[in-house]
Amino acid sequence: MRDFQVLFDDAEPSPIHHPAYAPYGNLGFPAPHAHRPWIFANFVQSIDGVASFKGRHASGADISQSAEDRWLMDLLRAHADAIIMGVNTLVEETLSWPQLNNGRGAVYRIEDPALRDLRSQLGRPPEKVIFVTASAAIDPRAYRVFDGDQMQAFILTTAAGAARLKARDPRAQVIVAGDDETVERAAFLYDALYAALAEASRPTPTRTST
Repeated sequence: MRDFQVLFDDAEPSPIHHPAYAPYGNLGFPAPHAHRPWIFANFVQSIDGVASFKGRHASGADISQSAEDRWLMDLLRAHADAIIMGVNTLVEETLSWPQLNNGRGAVYRIEDPALRDLRSQLGRPPEKVIFVTASAAIDPRAYRVFDGDQMQAFILTTAAGAARLKARDPRAQVIVAGDDETVERAAFLYDALYAALAEASRPTPTRTST
């Protein structure tokens, strides 16, 4: 992997000295707000406006072949309490990558060992991912990420969606943000995120697949 070219760097200082920062430069964040978490985003732009982590076509795998892009995503994840994804990303990538985990999809954990060590040295909690869906039409048991041994995976949905999920898999970790068919944005960005972090302090159930 090539080092990043630093054009201008007036960033917050990195919180610790760690060799994983060397390819990138400083990366730090101001102190969090008293009443809400920081939220940061990483975007990938493609020709057709669609991108994925490990898809098979130009909107996925061809874009994600950049080692630098994948590494930067891992660097950001090393600092995050949780990552937020749309559930369709999980569904589509599982369909387009059938050989991954016996057709059960990606886990979305930090792949680079040095960045996993950085997360540990930063004192960050176990990795967490929050999938957002209003319909909650998936069965968590069909996806490797929900097994609980590598990631703490949550589904953020409406009250109606939560009832559907619990009927399929009582062990699913669900965050409710909205009563009917629409996820409430305010709850999603603030209350629901705090709920996920509080829930993550409890032991995570794991499941054995056959």
